[in-house]
Amino acid sequence: MHDHLAPELMAATFLLEAVRDQLGSENHPCKEMVERRLEDPIKKLTKALKQTEKV
Repeated sequence: MHDHLAPELMAATFLLEAVRDQLGSENHPCKEMVERRLEDPIKKLTKALKQTEKV
């Protein structure tokens, strides 16, 4: 199952990183809030994918 999700999750991660970079380049006041709200879910997904690769 993760074989199908991994490319989509990677694409989403790159998109979110691009949004974060754009907010940073604009010195947008929401940049830090966006980073805080996205950081934990992305870490959890990455950890889950790594665990399924070991199986």
